[in-house]
Amino acid sequence: MEPSSALRHRRHNPLTPYHPDAWLEQLKFFNLFEKYPNLYYSLVHGFNVGVPIISQTYVPPNNPFILKHPEVYNEIVENEFQKKRYIGPFSQAKLEALIGPFQSSPLSLVPKPGKPGKYHGVHDFSHPHSSGQSLISSINSVIDSHDFPCTWGTFSTVCLIIYCLPPGSQASIQDVSEAYRTIPIDYRQWPGLVVHLREEDSFTANTCNSFGLTSAGGAHSLLADAGSDIIHANGIGPLSKWVDDHIFFHIPCHHLLAYNAQRKSWHQTVMDNGGQIHEGSRLWFRGNTMPDGRPEEFDEDMGFPLCDLSLSSPRSPANALFTYADTDVDGLVFESPVFRFFDPFFQLEHCDKNSLQQLGFVNIKFQGRSGLFSGLDRKNFLFGCPSFIGEFLWQRASSKTDQKGKKPDFQALRQPLI
Repeated sequence: MEPSSALRHRRHNPLTPYHPDAWLEQLKFFNLFEKYPNLYYSLVHGFNVGVPIISQTYVPPNNPFILKHPEVYNEIVENEFQKKRYIGPFSQAKLEALIGPFQSSPLSLVPKPGKPGKYHGVHDFSHPHSSGQSLISSINSVIDSHDFPCTWGTFSTVCLIIYCLPPGSQASIQDVSEAYRTIPIDYRQWPGLVVHLREEDSFTANTCNSFGLTSAGGAHSLLADAGSDIIHANGIGPLSKWVDDHIFFHIPCHHLLAYNAQRKSWHQTVMDNGGQIHEGSRLWFRGNTMPDGRPEEFDEDMGFPLCDLSLSSPRSPANALFTYADTDVDGLVFESPVFRFFDPFFQLEHCDKNSLQQLGFVNIKFQGRSGLFSGLDRKNFLFGCPSFIGEFLWQRASSKTDQKGKKPDFQALRQPLI
């Protein structure tokens, strides 16, 4: 399709791998629609990411760094055109005739964590940085991240989940492929997301969510939070996430009744404490007060019980011992749906040993390189790199009595969400 025609067509046909009707069906079936009233509309018409109306065209040069890696730049741009997230190229005059005045933001390349030689194409949506010295305001300067809140699997939250797991539980870390770029943007905000290509008078319309945008994480996480709730509603969990990185835990079936009783108690405490809390750009749920005076921080309200899905589909004898397997999460696409055994030995990345001990882990023995955990950023805890760093021996007494889990009715996904 000729670029001008393709751009007109895309206005009313947003590009996304997600199936809006399937999401709507699941949200309504599990009484989640009121919690996510704008999600279906956004999937059908494009997401609002807070981009302002552009009144005059502004096209600053890209970061010179892309000139040092032309092969990386070409690969990224060609991939975007191939996947039809970029539409063009256009001259400035032609693009203005199609979408009106527009503003581009300098493009640069940022290394992908844990993936040597791989880069993200990132736009500096905070350019120009000195708005007082320019008649042009940056795109980010008018976007408030507090307007795009979401849950975050923080260090404290994930440690709390792990500490409360029954003995024998397992974990799997899974990544949503090209997560931000799966989010279509409302066509009325395209003028603020235009990409200036290498040629002087060559531009492309960017129709999907972008790295570097203040609201990018929140826009994606609106869908990710709804996806997590749908997964929980289907009896799968516990799980936590940091943007597109998810950590799934499954527990032995014989611990299910006791663990669900604990979840029910947590849910009551969360509700007694006011339910969902919105602080800045973060949504979280307050549990009990810990001995040091800090509250337990959850990223779900535990309103849905976990289910025994061990008989819901074929699986290995080893996986049949647990409440669910990766095949039960096939409604969403993850890059590595493989559970990794971590009890009694479990592996954590970027973990602060002292914080684990403060949270109640006992008899932790470091078995990695000396000083491996010094100076590491907590926000990267468990996520980012496909390989795991270090091993800990976790010896934790359990006061819970083993009970045989009972398989409840399971409403499988009627249609894949993606």
